[in-house]
Parts: sequence; C-alpha cells; structure tokens
Amino acid sequence: MGYQWRTVWISLCLTLTTLTAACTPQQQAAPNQDGGTPPPGPAAMNSRGPGGGPEMLAPGPANADARDLPVTMLNGKAYVPARELADALEYQLAWKPASGRIDIGDYGPDWTLKVGAVEATKGDKPIKLDAPPLEQGGKAYLPVSSLSALFDKEARFGEENGRVRMDPAGNGTADKVKRGQYDLAEATGAAPSFKDDPNDPFKDASVGPVDGPSVSMKESGSASAGVSEREQAVPAAAAGNIDMGALLTTAKRYLGVPYEFGTEPYPSSNRFDCSTFTDYIFSKFGMNLPRTARAQGEMGREVSRDSLRRGDLLFFYVPGRFRTDRIIGHVGIYMGNGQMIHACPIPKDGVQITNIEKPYWQETFIKAVRLAP
Repeated sequence: MGYQWRTVWISLCLTLTTLTAACTPQQQAAPNQDGGTPPPGPAAMNSRGPGGGPEMLAPGPANADARDLPVTMLNGKAYVPARELADALEYQLAWKPASGRIDIGDYGPDWTLKVGAVEATKGDKPIKLDAPPLEQGGKAYLPVSSLSALFDKEARFGEENGRVRMDPAGNGTADKVKRGQYDLAEATGAAPSFKDDPNDPFKDASVGPVDGPSVSMKESGSASAGVSEREQAVPAAAAGNIDMGALLTTAKRYLGVPYEFGTEPYPSSNRFDCSTFTDYIFSKFGMNLPRTARAQGEMGREVSRDSLRRGDLLFFYVPGRFRTDRIIGHVGIYMGNGQMIHACPIPKDGVQITNIEKPYWQETFIKAVRLAP
C-alpha cells in the first residue's frame, strides 16, 4: 500500500513540473555564434520603401506633428504631389504648368524645380535629384527618393504601406510664436528690442514721412510705369558706396505694389515677393543680390540687432511645425527707428512698412546683415 502511494505521489509531482514549464515565459533567444543577438523581427527593422524611397522610420510613439502623404507610382518610381507636400510643410508653392517651374518656400522661393529636369536649386545652390519631377493630370509630383536631400532641415521622411510619413527634423516653432500675432501692440520682453547705431552715417538722412506718397497699382494703373519716371533721377551708385537715404526713398516709392509668391521679375509682373523686392531695390544702386532670402543672408557681414543702420537687411524665420528658429524665411530692409520696409502678404498685402518692435518680429528675428561698409 505504501508503495502505491509513493507511485501516485511521484506521478503527481511530474505532472505539476510539466505544467509549470509550459506556463513559464520563454527566455530571450541565445546569442548567435558570432556573439551577437539575433536580428529583430521585420516590424522593428528599417527597410527601403518601394521605388527606391527613403528609409522607413522605426516604429515609435505617435508624433502629433507628423504628417503623411499618399504615394503615386510614376514610371516605376514613388512620387508625392508637390502641392500636398508644400501644404504639409506649411510652405507656399507656385506651380507654372506652361514653363514646368515649381517654386516652394516661405515668403519667397527657397527651392526651384522643373518638371522633367533633375537639376534644381536649393537656396540658390544647385542640387541634383535622383529622378525628375513629373506632371500628371495637371498636377506636379516630386520623387520620394529626393525628399530627404531637398528638405533635410525641415523633416525626416519614411515610406510605408503606400504613404510617406513626415516627422519634424527639429523641435519646430509652431507654439513658440503664433502666425496670427503680427500686430500685437506691446512687447512681451521675451526677446531683446532693436536699437539704432548712433554712428550710422545716414541716421539723419531724410526719406520722407512713414506714410508718405507711394506708387500703387490703383493710383497709376501700372506701378512700374509710375515708378520708372521718378527713378530716372536716381543715379546708380557703386556697390559698397550706397546712399542709404536715397535707397530707402526709392524703396518707399513701391509701397502698395502687390505681393506674389514666386513672382517673375518686377518689370514684367508688377509684383514682388520678399527677396525680389530687396534685390530690385539694391540693383538700382549697383548691387545685385541672390534670388532667395536664404542666399541673401549669406552676403555681407552680420551685425548686432542693437546696432542697426539704415539699409541693413533683416532676416526672420516663419513659425511652423517643420521650422527651426535658424531657417531664414523672410527678408526686409531696415529704415531706422524700429521700422522695416518689405514685401509680404501680412499683415497687409504687398510692399509695406512694419514696426519690428512688435513681439512677433522680435521673436522671429534671426540676424541682420550689412552689405555696405
């Protein structure tokens, strides 16, 4: 009888041991023979997207600022619609089907591409794309394989399940400064104010009252025709020897000329964007500037915001989810006494004079550049 009980007891113990082993979680896989651990499963690996796209972003916590775009296969390669891409990046886009030109940027083009061409410009510097932009159904498309090279400072791109995901490359500035705060009356004290250099040789130059007469499309019917008559009396000065009083007087004659992103040169369009305005005004005095605000920011020498002179170029960023506070998006000309003349769609539309002591401009200021000694 005792023997039978011992047999039952041993059987019961073996059964419990088997059940315990079956319910115990498996240990991690043993290292490979080369000493490393086995590779992770497909869901945790980066891979190349279809059509030679960028590497997919590793799975992680959801990013509230992330955006995604549909992928369209054209000529066997992955493309995204240019308009939707620009909207997601919070940039403006000018698409001219007749010439095939695509301009993308803030208040002036920072990227220029052309349908059918792999050559493009990024801040006035040439860049070669992996594949050309294409047109289909009246829409322009950009190759997914070139997005990272074009917009590396703005976003990180990943392709998965027929869509391109965009994550901000930096922290973004959407919450730091609100786009609608252009006209707040009082400074917050969060950023330093602007000051004039007491040694400015043109500090006493007369450029007329702030709201003085100007040439506009409504007044003359053709802004360029009205301005050109007055400009005949403005002599062109040698670069580096510019009369800033005369330059600002000339600039004021264009007050009210409409703004248009990616516009053609002023004589043919009667329009300005921010960088064509500064270029056009300085060209009247013997100094040609690059097409884009970012490229203009690389000229001259940087000066402090508390030692500004008339004629200095002022550079600002435009707040957004995919922006940092170091990406130039706008340029204007300093007039002295906290005033700037510039071409901009806000707070008015067109060439206007703005008080840069308001908090929006204080916060978004990047740097000032002096072109003349």
